[in-house]
Amino acid sequence: MLENVLKHKTPSIGDRIECSGHLGTIKYVGPVDGYSSTWLGIDWDDSERGKHDGNVNGKRYFTASHPKSGSFVRPEKVQLGQTTISAITSRYGRHDDELTAKFHEQQLLSI
Repeated sequence: MLENVLKHKTPSIGDRIECSGHLGTIKYVGPVDGYSSTWLGIDWDDSERGKHDGNVNGKRYFTASHPKSGSFVRPEKVQLGQTTISAITSRYGRHDDELTAKFHEQQLLSI
């Protein structure tokens, strides 16, 4: 049930996303000059994944964390709904032992 809610969630600034196996954070939602429809400005976790820093053709849409970590993608191309725990785990590593992983998850949830 929760999975269905997350799949149909409207993209918002700050949401974590996955697209073609790459993870990132939405930094902009809206139009891009010269293109139709709504776009998502993504700051990719991989600093070389994108094409710019959020400034395109002299217009600043968002500020990416690195000179080449930003790009725009169509909303239908991304998967929304990654939890904070999942994002932290995928970014900083996994635990081999399920009991240890559960313990650390509980610690994170209590913050």
